[in-house]
Amino acid sequence: MIRLTLPRRTALNDPLRAVALLVLTVLTVAPLGVVKAADGIAPRTPATFPGAACLTVHDRSVEPIFTFGYKIPYEDTRLTADEVAESRTHQFLALCRGHHPQAPLPLWISEADVLDAASKGHVVPGDVEPDDILELAEQWQGCFVRITPDKPRRPITFEAAIEPVLWDTSGLPAGPYFIFGYTWHPYYNMWSPWRGVVKLIDGDPDAAPPALAITNFDENIYPDQSATIVGCVDAVDGATITASWSFTDAIEWKPFAVDVPVDGDQFAVDFAPPPETVGVSVMIRVDVTDPMDRTSTAYMADLVTVIEVNTGSTSDTSDTSDTADSDTCGGSFLDVPECPDGSSGDATHGDTSDGATGTSTDEGTSSAGSATADGDSDGDGDGCGCAASRRAPGGLALFGALLLLARRRRPNR
Repeated sequence: MIRLTLPRRTALNDPLRAVALLVLTVLTVAPLGVVKAADGIAPRTPATFPGAACLTVHDRSVEPIFTFGYKIPYEDTRLTADEVAESRTHQFLALCRGHHPQAPLPLWISEADVLDAASKGHVVPGDVEPDDILELAEQWQGCFVRITPDKPRRPITFEAAIEPVLWDTSGLPAGPYFIFGYTWHPYYNMWSPWRGVVKLIDGDPDAAPPALAITNFDENIYPDQSATIVGCVDAVDGATITASWSFTDAIEWKPFAVDVPVDGDQFAVDFAPPPETVGVSVMIRVDVTDPMDRTSTAYMADLVTVIEVNTGSTSDTSDTSDTADSDTCGGSFLDVPECPDGSSGDATHGDTSDGATGTSTDEGTSSAGSATADGDSDGDGDGCGCAASRRAPGGLALFGALLLLARRRRPNR
């Protein structure tokens, strides 16, 4: 029997990425008959945290229980015959640090979960490495806590989502924590991040290590533009932040803003792309260090893409309107302002993220948008080409299909 397995380092930390992987899997392997699970292409249902503050400081000396809510886009309870008994359920966990896009979270929480999935033929236990199991992964030892238990997990129903999540923070080290929702729906289990950080304190916020979070989503910029990396921070006077970038394939963090003084509860630093980043996507991290040499790190959840633009010669009289490939104005899926009207694709470029940058002294809301670079400029009639390494396969048609799948609603069950 042919069994479908995923690469060891694959994790589904974003609902759209999850749907994209599922659809691409079906497109590439379904004709060969290797998709075993009947629900293999069913969108995994995230737990979302709308209105969560970028920074929440919780004083557990006043109240040890941290209470928060979540939402679901639709109810998801109808199991297929090949699913485990408690499939399509939610769990909540907290990690003591963030992670960058090239270090996805483990797909599994426990060995018991792997055995449960194995009972339905979703996985062979020996094929799952320790780094793919949160409770066994060396890099996460002592750095995660279950907010809600593995069993029973919460059903994905509106009734369950109305009930607040109660996190007993007693006995945990003070400092920053990153909350995640976890969708148990093997094989493709999925993580949903709280886009912010919770800092636990015992009366005095300065006695705890600093905390910060980045609120940018993905950023698309041109070589002559900058991406403003924004977020929230809580640290003692005299603390500084250092921001760095790295390629995604050869990870080496290179600072672009060093020892910037922390001023208030928000930060903003500009990333001006070095020449070697043109045409590729890079990762961003920000470290905050206080005078006691305590450091906390946050990573941008998505990437900064530096779009390559090649200006064509005005003396070139060749007609490329019908023969342009995907790296020319005529074939680009990006809206390039330097191109003549009508020569670029229908999609617009740029970031439309709305990540919160506010702070709260307890669980609360905020809604300051993240800064983005605006690439609008007057076209001069010259031809141009645009290229970036992170391009959607199949163009906008496939991307649109994935987006529709990610957003489609199911009837109540």
